[in-house]
Amino acid sequence: MKKDTKLKTLKIKTIKLKTIKLIQSIGICFFLQSCASQIEIISPASHFLIPEVKGEFGEGNVAITTLNGTMLGITFDASAADPKYNVGPSSVAFGGFGEIGLFDTIDFYIKASTHSPTQYGFKIQLKGEPQKHTYRENSSLAFNFSAGQARYTANGNENVNIGGSATDFKLNRSHSSVHMGLGYGYRFRQDLLSYIHIDKNIEDVHGVVEYDGSAVDGTKIALTGEHITLTLGTALFYGKVNLYGELGLQQTSWTGSSDKKKIVANFGLGAKI
Repeated sequence: MKKDTKLKTLKIKTIKLKTIKLIQSIGICFFLQSCASQIEIISPASHFLIPEVKGEFGEGNVAITTLNGTMLGITFDASAADPKYNVGPSSVAFGGFGEIGLFDTIDFYIKASTHSPTQYGFKIQLKGEPQKHTYRENSSLAFNFSAGQARYTANGNENVNIGGSATDFKLNRSHSSVHMGLGYGYRFRQDLLSYIHIDKNIEDVHGVVEYDGSAVDGTKIALTGEHITLTLGTALFYGKVNLYGELGLQQTSWTGSSDKKKIVANFGLGAKI
C-alpha cells in the first residue's frame, strides 16, 4: 500500500515537472515573438502538428521552427488616405510550439510566432494509435482547432511605408486568427512519420493609423483574410530529439488584394520533455 502511494506521488511530481518545463520552453517562443517588430502581417504556412497525440497525461514536447508563408504589405501614398495592399512572400520569421497530453486521444498545444497571434488549441486523434503505443505501419487521423488574438502598437519602419520612405507613425491594430485542420499520417518506420495536413486560417485585422499632419492620420484599416494550406510533412524521432520538415502550398485571400498561391518549405527542431 505504501509502495503504491509512493509511486502515485512520484508520478504526480513528474507530471508537474514536465508541465513546468513545457511552460518554460514556450516562454522562449514568447520571447522570440516579443523581440520582433509587429508591423508585418504574416500568415505562416507551417503546422508541425503531426496526426498523433501523446496518449498519456503530462507527456509533452516543444520545438523551435521556421514560419515561412505569405505577408500582406500595406503602402500609403503621402497625399491619399486610401492604402494599397499587396500579398507576397513573408520575410524570415521564427516561432515555436509546445504540446502536452491531456487524455488518451486529446492534446493541448500552444503555437507562438513572430508577427501573428499566439494560438491556443486542441488536437484530437480520430484514428490509429497515439505516440505512446505507435508502431511501424501505423496510420493516424487527427483534427485540430486553435484561436488567438493580439493587440499591437508598432512604429512604421518595415513593410508599411508612406510615399515609399520610412516614416515615424504608428499602426495600432487588433489581430485575431482561427485555425482548423485535418491531418493523416503513416509510419514507414517506427521512428519516421510522414503526414499530409490541410488547414484553413481565418484572420481579422482592425487598426487605426496615427501620423500627425498627414492625410493618412486617422485612416482605419479593416481586413479579413481566408487562407488554405495543403502540407506534406515528415517527422523523424531520434531518442528525445524530433526533426521536422514540411512543404506547403498556401492559397492566400485578403480583402482588397487578389488571391495568391505560394509553395513554401519549413523546418523545425524539437525535444521531448
